[in-house]
Amino acid sequence: MSHQCGSCTACCSTVAVKELNLLPWHRCGHLRDPWHKDGPGCGIYADRPYSCRSWRCVWLQDDTWPDDYRPDRLGAVVDENHDLIEIDGRKVKAVQIWAMAGREVTKDPRLYRIIESILRQNVAPAVLLRLPPGTEALAFFLKNGKIQYCRSKLDEGEKRLGDQSARLNWLFALERAGK
Repeated sequence: MSHQCGSCTACCSTVAVKELNLLPWHRCGHLRDPWHKDGPGCGIYADRPYSCRSWRCVWLQDDTWPDDYRPDRLGAVVDENHDLIEIDGRKVKAVQIWAMAGREVTKDPRLYRIIESILRQNVAPAVLLRLPPGTEALAFFLKNGKIQYCRSKLDEGEKRLGDQSARLNWLFALERAGK
């Protein structure tokens, strides 16, 4: 049996929707509250824009992920769309993870198990953990068999990290000792 969104609406307040001019980490105005007569969820589901129709988080796609990894329970949405980033002067594909606003995911061991699994199984050479309000991110990657990370710099032209559709490249400065 495949996962279903159920009462999870994490993507509706975390991920950008171009057609609705919805910025990342902003709650969609079409999102129904839990006490709505029809329950929580999308108020325009039948007529939702293409970005919403075509987008599915990785938890929905992988039945092996446990229920406590559902985005609203984890506090982060693992995006099926990859981004391009630059690490040590090299452009690499990165899996994007969008941390939900108001959630302290950087201390959650489940998140690091996901990141390690992505890197060790060669799903992508890097993982980009996007942190609200969108002014910084952490990039994780393997170097000499060990997981390393670095913080992103702000994109000077945008004064923030680019949105999903912009597919901007960021330069990363390593913070860890020895680099």
